[in-house]
Amino acid sequence: MTSPLTKVCKLNGTLYEWKDEMKEHHGREGYEYGLIAQEVQKEFPEMVYEEDGYLSVDYIQMIPVLVEAIKELKTELNSLKRNK
Repeated sequence: MTSPLTKVCKLNGTLYEWKDEMKEHHGREGYEYGLIAQEVQKEFPEMVYEEDGYLSVDYIQMIPVLVEAIKELKTELNSLKRNK
């Protein structure tokens, strides 16, 4: 995995509401937190799929990327602590 932290930092979390035609399809209503699929697609194309003309993110695949990004941050933090 190359530069997970750099890639994750290019993504924006958002609060959105399902479009009416998607509420019934997904069985969900109201607001949800998520990522902008087009941004995810640029950095992690394998995590985005198209269904009925709409882009969706496979959030399960994001977990290992976030783990690696956290490890990068930990390494940077440890380095800063050593250089104090």
